[in-house]
Amino acid sequence: MNQLPAGLETFMLTATFGLSAVVLAVLALVLKRVDWPTQARVRTWLAVAVVLLGWQLVVLWLARTGFFVASPDQYGAGILVAIVLPTVLGFSLFAVPGRLSRVIEATPLAWLVGIQFYRVVGAVFLVLWAGGYISGVFAIPAGGGDLLIWIAAVVVGVMLTRAAVTPRAAAVWNTLGIADLIVAVTMGFLSAPGHLQLLAMDHPNEMITAYPLVLVPLFGVPLSLILHSAVAWKLRRAALPGVVASSVS
Repeated sequence: MNQLPAGLETFMLTATFGLSAVVLAVLALVLKRVDWPTQARVRTWLAVAVVLLGWQLVVLWLARTGFFVASPDQYGAGILVAIVLPTVLGFSLFAVPGRLSRVIEATPLAWLVGIQFYRVVGAVFLVLWAGGYISGVFAIPAGGGDLLIWIAAVVVGVMLTRAAVTPRAAAVWNTLGIADLIVAVTMGFLSAPGHLQLLAMDHPNEMITAYPLVLVPLFGVPLSLILHSAVAWKLRRAALPGVVASSVS
């Protein structure tokens, strides 16, 4: 594998822990909108913080040990499980009636969309491609897609705040955002060393399964899918008979 470019580890650690900080900051703002006792708000915030940071630290530890590094004789099942399992667990937590579902209901739709401004971090794939570290067959769709979703998240989020668009715009953005993640993960598997590699045979995408870049599929992707699921769940709730339409405001 090529030598890591200078500053990549620092950038990835800053980006991933920064992402957690943004999520927890938004959660704190949302909890102020919920008519709960102060103690219940604090407990909810602390519970989410412990789970989020605990998940991130476990992922970081496993990534640094090289647990997910791809090899020609593997299928990359470890990364797939690390993406799917947190996504399913995260969605189930707020899909079931309880505190977290009430938190999602209290979160403005514009916030759930706009928070994914962090997808600009995907530009790192294009930078690495330009430097010859990873193949374009992965970097262009993954990095380019993230940049488009980032721009759209900011635009749609602002327009929702100003009531300049309907929730349908959020639904379209949400679908495209999920599709971008699916394409990125698929291209990652098809271009990384392993039994599933069909692309970039002359320049395998080894870095995407190695520390620190592997933090993107291990943490960034499932967290983004959870947030996308929250948007879809909120839109579906707002469309149900008897549910107040302002729940998307």
